[in-house]
Amino acid sequence: MYLNMILMKKIVFITAVVIIIAGCQKNTDPFIPGNDLVLTGTFQTENTVYLKPVVMYVQNQQITDPAIINPYLSRHGYSSHFSSSTTQTITDTALVVHFGNNDSVSFKVAVHPALLYGRKTQTLANEWVIQRSDTIKYFIDPYPSQQIRCDTLFSKVTKIKNIFLYMVLPGGSGGTGYYALVSNVFRAPLQVIDNQLQFPQMTVVTNSVWNYPASSGNCKGAVWDVWNIKNDNIENNLLPRDTIVVQVKSIKMKKVL
Repeated sequence: MYLNMILMKKIVFITAVVIIIAGCQKNTDPFIPGNDLVLTGTFQTENTVYLKPVVMYVQNQQITDPAIINPYLSRHGYSSHFSSSTTQTITDTALVVHFGNNDSVSFKVAVHPALLYGRKTQTLANEWVIQRSDTIKYFIDPYPSQQIRCDTLFSKVTKIKNIFLYMVLPGGSGGTGYYALVSNVFRAPLQVIDNQLQFPQMTVVTNSVWNYPASSGNCKGAVWDVWNIKNDNIENNLLPRDTIVVQVKSIKMKKVL
């Protein structure tokens, strides 16, 4: 992912700033190189979730010892979101995706039962990204807003990023003199592993404590069953009192139509 465009246009007293963060190159071939799988028709998730071991990330180090990780999760109240099992059984259909013509897709997730529409783009030989056709809009006041360190840590974990478009306007009540209308374009990945389409997920806990001349504070947060792929080498981008705990999950998808 990289910054494709910054467009600024001044109209009377209104300044519009559009920032587009775009994906990688496009490949419209529905065949997966090295596999026999063809992404056409309808796929849905099976009922088994495959879990990888829980990993803790601190500055320049990965920790896999449960004797260190489990007390940390218990102390912060997050133990129930993680599991030492290698599989779990679910009753819901977590994801249904229909692959249409010209890279069009429609999909439905269990947590959002409405049918959504978008397009697919191939980013790696075994990786595709679905991008929604519509946007979610909301306001930020003030703009720019101060980002919590735990939000920054979460963004370091996720490989696939949403697209954010900002229209910055004068005014607002936050003290910066500006507020912004944000358009959020959802993007999420699918993987092909061993000739099988898979729905990647992960559970993430973040925690940080900082004490700098300009500011000090602490934060913690947790999100579970996030539709995304984990970045590599997370530990290389952490500060001394940053902590991230991740459990990677996946659900195989079968073709039903």
